[in-house]
Amino acid sequence: MATEASIATARLRPVIGEQHSFTREQTPCVPLGLSGREHEEKATRQKRYGRNSDSGVSAPLCASRRSDSLALAVVLIAFLGWCRTRLQDQDPAGDHQVTYGSASDPSPPPSETFANFALAEHRGRTLHVAAQDRAPDADARALLGELLKQARVEGGHPTQADLSRLLGIDRTGVTRTETGGALPNWEILLEWLAQCGVSGLAEAAIIGIWKLGKVWGEPGKARTAPWFSAEAVAHTLRYWSPTVIPGLFQTATYARTLFEVMGHDAAKIDEDVNDRIKRQSILARPNPPTVICVLDEAVLDKLIGSPEIMREQCQHLLDVSQSVVIQIVPNDLGGHAGLGGSISLAATDDAPELLLSDGLVEDQVTAEPALLHRVSATFERVRAEALPRAVSRRVIKEATERWSK
Repeated sequence: MATEASIATARLRPVIGEQHSFTREQTPCVPLGLSGREHEEKATRQKRYGRNSDSGVSAPLCASRRSDSLALAVVLIAFLGWCRTRLQDQDPAGDHQVTYGSASDPSPPPSETFANFALAEHRGRTLHVAAQDRAPDADARALLGELLKQARVEGGHPTQADLSRLLGIDRTGVTRTETGGALPNWEILLEWLAQCGVSGLAEAAIIGIWKLGKVWGEPGKARTAPWFSAEAVAHTLRYWSPTVIPGLFQTATYARTLFEVMGHDAAKIDEDVNDRIKRQSILARPNPPTVICVLDEAVLDKLIGSPEIMREQCQHLLDVSQSVVIQIVPNDLGGHAGLGGSISLAATDDAPELLLSDGLVEDQVTAEPALLHRVSATFERVRAEALPRAVSRRVIKEATERWSK
């Protein structure tokens, strides 16, 4: 393990460290997407700001296309290897709270993204990802900041103020990003890369590190990332909720109110709301999943925010129910099998069904067959007690009318 960590760090430091550069032979260093004239202007800027134009600029954001690709490959391989090692170091006991497969069938979750893969490499154990010191070899956000700073300088923006004006943000926003103190939002990230002429493999790698940074230091997001990957490509989704409208059917104002009352970081609520709304795009894709949602009737009567927010939410639920199966468990049913908590199940073509179970402190994701069998049986028992689809739509319509008064 120590050997792997040493090798990963040794590979990573030369790539991102300002004090180390890839020195190439006396050949032009042309960043991706720059013309010959732009390269000459860039060389002039490098001389003016103390960079030696005869030596290659540090990878991965410039150099010839071939060298650029090689440098980025080194970054990705080294950083991914380092992530694997960190997970081994941080979870030697192998807690079994998050399971991606049984011991006999350790299948990975479907459609793992770069970030998911790095954080979910060790299946069958809880992934404790603690916040690290802000150093490029120990923190994804710091690494991203280093690369974006390099992109800014090599892209012809020697000062942070120069770039901040183009991005339409305050200079302190650029400072916080480059020091690893904050992540740029998606739109700012793309504009940053565009203004600095970063494209191709360099762009893809930086976006991958940005995704990793979104869950770095936030173990809850790291643990549930496989579920949202599965939800995005699932052919069948089943939800049961006895407390609130599931996220896939929430309006922006309803979601915002929930985040606020649940104590989410105020600075991140806009991002959380946007992420939740983006998930709903799967309902409008050309081949949408089969979705079955069972709700306790009390969910429609619980005041979240204001009557106007509830009216809008119930109307949205009524609209969605035209294409999605939504069934209501009536209040007069009394006790039933679903009172133990909510259920979210995602079935995909290339992996076992995945379960997301909400917890008061943290959510859990599992693909353990025995547990899935019990949870699936519970879901069907609850659904058997629910009202038919047409009757359920009348109940939702009545709730909408009540909140309109």
